[in-house]
Parts: sequence; C-alpha cells; structure tokens
Amino acid sequence: MGVGGNFWDLLKPYARAEGFDFLRNKRVAVDLSYWIVQQETALKGQIRNPHIRLTFFRTINLFSKFGAFPVFVTDGTASPLKSQARIARFFRASGIDLSSLPVAEEGISIERNKAFQKCEKECVELLELLGVPVLKAKGEAEALCAQLNREGLVDACITSDSDAFLFGANCVIKNMQPNSNEPFECYHISDIESGLGLRRNQLISISLLVGNDHNLTGVPGIGIETAVRFVKSFSDDEILYRFVFLLI
Repeated sequence: MGVGGNFWDLLKPYARAEGFDFLRNKRVAVDLSYWIVQQETALKGQIRNPHIRLTFFRTINLFSKFGAFPVFVTDGTASPLKSQARIARFFRASGIDLSSLPVAEEGISIERNKAFQKCEKECVELLELLGVPVLKAKGEAEALCAQLNREGLVDACITSDSDAFLFGANCVIKNMQPNSNEPFECYHISDIESGLGLRRNQLISISLLVGNDHNLTGVPGIGIETAVRFVKSFSDDEILYRFVFLLI
C-alpha cells in the first residue's frame, strides 16, 4: 500500500510499460514481503507453500530470463501500524477471515504475525541456499530498497509500496510477474516530478494528508485531488515546514 487515497492512480499516467530486456545486467532490490503477498494471491489454495514455490521460480527467472541481479530485502522492526497494514494484506490475499484471529494488545493479530514471519523465514532460507544476497532492514524493507536505489547501489526497486518514492527511490517496478512475458509497470521519479510538478517533500506532504501505513486515516475529508492542489500552493522547500508549524 504505502500512501492512501488512490496514490497509485495519481502516478499511473506516468508509468512506462517495460519488457524483460529492461532489467538486463541491472541490479534490483526486491521487497520480499511484496512477493510473499503476491504469491499468496496468485496460488491461493492451489498448492502447498506457494511462497516457496514462486520465490524459487521467480528468482531463477530474474537471473535466466531477465538477466538481472536481485538483492532481496526483508523488514526489520516496523512500526505497529505498518506491520498491521502489511500483514492484513497478506491474510486478505490468503482468503483468511481476519476477525477470527486473536489480537494482541498493540492491535496486531498474533497468528497473522506468526504466519507471515514463518513464510518470510522460509523464503529467506531458500534464497540463502541459492546464494542470493538477502539484507535485513532496520525498519521497513521498501525504505532500504529506496536507499539502495537513491545511492546508486541498485538500478531499481521491485515493490508495491508507493512510499518507496517518499524514501527517495528513483525507479520503482510494480505489477511484475517474472514468470510471464507481459510488460510490467515501471515508474521513474523524474517522469513523476515533471508530469505532476511535485517533488519529494510535496509527495511526503500528500501522504500526511490522505493517509499512509503509519497514519491510516490522514486528514478527514481530504482526498488525493485536494491534497495535490494544497501542496502545489507551497514550494518543495517550504511545504514540510508549513506542516510542522501547523502541528505546533
């Protein structure tokens, strides 16, 4: 998810349709939790342990078909709200009734958390056996993916979390199926900035207004279009200072 308020719809006009040649000889940071959720959705109820099966075949395809060099990134200690949002997506994809599971004091279902962590652990063990590098973020995986991209250590990030742009990602790949020949969506921050006239701090401000994984509701009554009009009334250099001033 990342940013709420149909944020991906706002970015959609600036997506490039790329094929597998785009990633040839490129280094890509893969948000592993994104793959796990995707895998549960794709093969729900069809086979046992879909996360292991698809992680194996997708990783092989990244090497053999795409010619890419993946670096997988797992979550560290995320905020309780971020964990709740991500694990809820995992269980919705699995077709499990979230209301039937016990809830811990901090609001995160105990069983949801254990199930997701088990899937992640098994995928990490598989990737390490394959000799693929796996990094554990201190916080959120997409934040470390974005940092690697921003610092030029990888050429792109594979994630569905739109807040990767807020963390400074330059190139984000979404809706990618490594076992398919279908083109995938590729977002370049330069296209978004020139098309929307918005820079990083303004995108962060939009997330504060419409909601995000850390503040699910945002400001009541403000949708994505209103948020865009509001942040455009301030420069990228001053917009966050305006928010701080309003909160004091």
